[in-house]
Amino acid sequence: MKAVQRVSTALCRYMGASEPVARQGAKQLAPQLSEMLSGASKGEKKKFLNALENLAQEKGNVDEQYQVLYKTLTKGKPLGTVEYKEASNMYHALTQPISTRRAVLQMQREIPEIVTSSMKESIDKAFAEVTTPENMSKIVKEAYKQTVKDSITLTGRTFMYPINKALSLRIPQAVRQELEPLVRLPKNKFAQKYYEHLLETKGLTGRAPSKIVVTESSAKLTPLQMMLGGENIQGGFNPCFNTIKYSKEFSKASRAVQAELLSHELQHFQQADEVIRTFGIERYIQAQKNRIATSFKKEYGNTKSHSEIMQMVEAEAKKENIDEVIKTAFAESIKAPRISLNSPEGQRAAKYLEGFDSYEGLGSGIFMDFSKSYRQNPLEVEAYAVGAKARRPIRIIENLNLESV
Repeated sequence: MKAVQRVSTALCRYMGASEPVARQGAKQLAPQLSEMLSGASKGEKKKFLNALENLAQEKGNVDEQYQVLYKTLTKGKPLGTVEYKEASNMYHALTQPISTRRAVLQMQREIPEIVTSSMKESIDKAFAEVTTPENMSKIVKEAYKQTVKDSITLTGRTFMYPINKALSLRIPQAVRQELEPLVRLPKNKFAQKYYEHLLETKGLTGRAPSKIVVTESSAKLTPLQMMLGGENIQGGFNPCFNTIKYSKEFSKASRAVQAELLSHELQHFQQADEVIRTFGIERYIQAQKNRIATSFKKEYGNTKSHSEIMQMVEAEAKKENIDEVIKTAFAESIKAPRISLNSPEGQRAAKYLEGFDSYEGLGSGIFMDFSKSYRQNPLEVEAYAVGAKARRPIRIIENLNLESV
């Protein structure tokens, strides 16, 4: 339907997308918009699309246009039923980004007029720098940028709602009941609460790091990521200090990504915990030294023998007092019940120990390549699988939220 395609393009364009991006986005939005209008009469569809297009072009009476959208989406939906609530949610998710975008544009138009020279003279000096037209312009641009990003996210969730609703039915009810209250939390509170949920679920409270740390440091981007305008999150589990830290970009990530990263890194603690409880702390410390030796070998190549490299490792470990640092950090794992090597957990720990002994981190360079050794290391194979499994239900539940990102 050409009208649906035209209106979808206008909506994407209004949300701040460039012309090529608007056309591409419309191809994805148009089928979902048609699905929203299924069951409506030809006349209702026409009125709905006209109202939506007028909103995207800032034409006509805004309140009347919103009423048309609301009546079309909720027609035939008895008040108080699940269907009515879903239709109402779809209306709010569709109109909220539009109204927010409208407000931001209005701010951009009015702020230069509001901040006049006479007003600036009456403003306290403490606020003078913030309220200059130049800085206000920067603030508005940042707010606009985030608003557009949030609006696109909410619009996408609206059009994908039927699919995500169907997918949510595959999540066991007990799991949904546990996760839904967590996913409703703001992103800055979700991470720690979800992490505490993982600790309790896995029985790791008291041994694993009690809190995650998000630093004020930015992640370093590779040249390729810089060219593409991408973002990166750095950090993770430290096998010597028993901590989980991330760069500040972690806080901006979706709840699904946060859940994936936390599950991945907590799995690394669990691997370390089982090695210590199976083979003892001294063998675990040696595994960490072997890991450091592996990185030294990559750095020094053929210029030093294995014996020389191990002497360097021991010297560095003595300088940093690594043995005592590790023993202190993993004191609770040392005191925890031992695991028999012949048990399934013990056999699993043996695989983990091999992984620690031969561990290679991420590669470096333009593409931040994942070395074959890294990708095939049993520690990472398992941690990535655990992270992906944790991400799926959170992503589905998060995408059912049509009111806020």
